[in-house]
Amino acid sequence: MTKATSIFMIELDVIVQTHPKRIKTLPEVDDILSKVKAYEQQLACNAGVLLIQNRSLGSSYRVMSVTEAEEALKKQRSCEWGIRFYPLSFFEEVRRKLSEKENKDYEQ
Repeated sequence: MTKATSIFMIELDVIVQTHPKRIKTLPEVDDILSKVKAYEQQLACNAGVLLIQNRSLGSSYRVMSVTEAEEALKKQRSCEWGIRFYPLSFFEEVRRKLSEKENKDYEQ
């Protein structure tokens, strides 16, 4: 499943393509931030990105609420389970560091 549907029937893109620790550019982090903030806004919750391991399909990164992520991390299912949760603040910090690096590169 690649879309989440709110009670208002608005589809949200919840798949993150880049490993959170491998973000190298501002457009990558901005894309993730926009997905997380859209999820928060539509579902009125705090959200982030959960690394999910699937026994058949490998790993994926999905935007979900903190509550959903905590549940996925606690309850290990037989074919799919949560590995690590990255909160919105993680991506905001990555964005801040990338912006500072870009500004330093520009000044030189």
